Amino acid sequence: MSIQNINLGTAPSGADGDSVRTAFSKCANNDADLDTRVSAALSMANASLPKSGGNLTGKLVTAYGMGESLQVMQPMVIFGDPSGRKGGLTITTNGSNAYNSAYLAFERAGMFGCYFGINQSNELCVGGWSMGASVFRIWHEGNTVVDANNFIKKA
Repeated sequence: MSIQNINLGTAPSGADGDSVRTAFSKCANNDADLDTRVSAALSMANASLPKSGGNLTGKLVTAYGMGESLQVMQPMVIFGDPSGRKGGLTITTNGSNAYNSAYLAFERAGMFGCYFGINQSNELCVGGWSMGASVFRIWHEGNTVVDANNFIKKA
């Protein structure tokens, strides 16, 4: 069944439109039609997307908030590949907001939790949550040098 429109009649009185009884009957029919459509869509989604087990093929994209997204894609990454966006798991934030970070949250329920990701300065960091209001930069070959005594120095 298609959605039934209520005839409001000609302004300003609308006297030539649907009666109150007819209008409410159309509302009830539309409500029943929408319930049927939602139930059918839910059944289709539950059959197509099992809540556990199975394999994901292709790309899953969920969007939340102001343009952030999580993408889980078929792994095909080559580390050092400059073309980017080929990871098995991609966390993306809205780049137009200078305060957004791209991060993962790790939690051992009731024991410990922290964030790991790229901060607003585009540095790889860990911190927050159980680690308090602290951010610790991850040191690696790309942002450090080793001196003659094998001590790590800031690049």
